[in-house]
Amino acid sequence: MLARHHAMTLGRSQDFAPHARFGWAGSLIDGFHRYSETILTPTVWEEFVRSARGAAASVRFHDLNWFLGALGKLSRFGRMVPQARLHGDTHLGNLYIDTDGEPGLFDSQPHLDPVMAEVAYHVACALDMADRQTRERDLVARYRAAIAAEGHSLPPLDELMRQYAAFLAFGYAIFLVNASDFQPAAVNTAYTARFSSAMLDVLAGL
Repeated sequence: MLARHHAMTLGRSQDFAPHARFGWAGSLIDGFHRYSETILTPTVWEEFVRSARGAAASVRFHDLNWFLGALGKLSRFGRMVPQARLHGDTHLGNLYIDTDGEPGLFDSQPHLDPVMAEVAYHVACALDMADRQTRERDLVARYRAAIAAEGHSLPPLDELMRQYAAFLAFGYAIFLVNASDFQPAAVNTAYTARFSSAMLDVLAGL
C-alpha cells in the first residue's frame, strides 16, 4: 500500500516545484528540525529525558546536541535520496482495515520527504522489537519489489537499508518529544522504546 502511494509521485520533482500541484508540500523532516532547534531548550529537553519515554530509551540517545545534530544531518541527507509525497504519520493508530480486507491509513499529513523515512517510521512503530529484528530487511525488500511493480526503480537493497537505518532517528525524535495531547503517554513511551531498540541494533551491526 505504501509503495503504491509513493509511486504516484516518486521522482516527479516537477510536481513539487513552486506553483505546481504539490508545491505547497514542504519537508516534515526540515520543519521538525527547525521546530526542535527553537523549542528544545536544555530545560525542556531534560523534562523529556526524565520522563517515562526517556527512561525507555537508551542513554546513548539522551544528548540534546546529538539529537539536534542528527536531525540536521537527516534534513540534508533527505535531499539526496528518492523522495515522494508521503502520508506523514503511518503509526498503527492511523491504520484501518477496510471491509474488503485491504489496509488503509487516515489522518494524513502530506509532505515531500524520502520514501525510506516513511518505511522506517511505519515498520519500527508497527512491529514488536523481536519481530522487527528478523523481518525489517525482508519488508524493505518487499517494498522495493512493490515499487518496481509500479514502474519505478530504487537503489539496491543494501543502500535502502542504510537509508532505513538513518531515518530511524527521525521516528525516535518524533515520539520522544510528542505531546501527550496527540498520543497517550503509554504509546509515546512504547514507540520511543521501539525506535531506540532499532537504533541500537544499527549501532551493533545487526
